[in-house]
Amino acid sequence: ISSSTLSTAGPATFYNSSEAIYEAHKQLEIEAGGIHLRPAEVTASSDSRLRGLRTNFDAIPIVGAIVQSIARSQHEQYKPAATAEVEWKITTRAQERIDKEAYARVSEGVERLRERVFVPLNELQLNPVMIESRTSSERMTMRLRLAGDEQLGSQTPRPRWVDRMHGWQR
Repeated sequence: ISSSTLSTAGPATFYNSSEAIYEAHKQLEIEAGGIHLRPAEVTASSDSRLRGLRTNFDAIPIVGAIVQSIARSQHEQYKPAATAEVEWKITTRAQERIDKEAYARVSEGVERLRERVFVPLNELQLNPVMIESRTSSERMTMRLRLAGDEQLGSQTPRPRWVDRMHGWQR
C-alpha cells in the first residue's frame, strides 16, 4: 500500500509518503462436524517519510525556522505511535475483508457441493454419511458411506485392520 498524505496540526502542515506491506494467512479445516474457518492472521509493517513541512510562520525570518524545527521534532516524537496506528488499521481492515470474502466463498462452495453431490445422492436414497475427512495445505478429502437404510452398506469402504500389538495397519 503506497500513499501520499498531508495532515495539519496547529500552524504546521506535514506532507508524508508511506509504504506498507501486509501478509495474511487463513486456515480452513473440514471435519466430520463441519467446516471451521479460523480468523485470518495478518501482519503489517509500514514506513513513512516526511516529504515536506509548511507552517504559518515560514515567511517570518528566524521565527519560521524555529517553528519548523519544533514541528519536525514533534513529528519525530509521534512517528512511532502513528506507525503503530497505521499498522493496526491495515491489519484490522485486511482481516475483516479476508474473513468476509472467505466466508462467502466457502458458503458458495458448500452450496455447490450440496446441490451437485448430496442432493442427487439423497434423491437416490443413498443417505451419504461422512466417515472421515482430512485437510492439508494442499488438499481436502472426505470418505463417505453410501448406502440406503435397507442396505447392508455394500458401498462402505473396507474397514482398516490395525495390529495393535505391532502398531501397523493394513
